[in-house]
Amino acid sequence: MILEVVSSLPRTISMTENPLPDDLTVRQTIVERTRELRLLKSVVRALAKHRREHAKAEAVRNSYSSPKIAVWQQGGDDA
Repeated sequence: MILEVVSSLPRTISMTENPLPDDLTVRQTIVERTRELRLLKSVVRALAKHRREHAKAEAVRNSYSSPKIAVWQQGGDDA
């Protein structure tokens, strides 16, 4: 009876088939992922800052546009 129960249990994986990572490997992986996450966050912040500055510059450019400036930029009306 006990032998039947034991034989019906799922077979455990031996250490040679799929060894669990040791503590140092786990810690190194955590450090690497943390570093990657920090880098990604800084890239996202830089991109957001660039977009804000671009939008601000675009707004300034649009606020200065007038018919006289547009004519001057096209090379006409030397007044």
